[in-house]
Amino acid sequence: MKLEERFINEEIPLDLYKKYNEKYNLEEQELKQQVGNYIEISSNLEIAIKKGFKIAQNIGQVWVSSDFDNKTKLQKLVFP
Repeated sequence: MKLEERFINEEIPLDLYKKYNEKYNLEEQELKQQVGNYIEISSNLEIAIKKGFKIAQNIGQVWVSSDFDNKTKLQKLVFP
């Protein structure tokens, strides 16, 4: 980290190092949280895609075995 290098090389005083180190640590935590949120969204998207492929591969069987409400949902899915 460049901040630590600047502190070690005595380019910045201890008070500035502490101030910016805390600021950068908070920013890092926020970014890690945001990345975690995207991973969760990506995971949910992957599950939805797999489910969609499974339905598409067996659409005839899904249609035959569905009740009226599910047939309506399937039609809306295929023909929006």
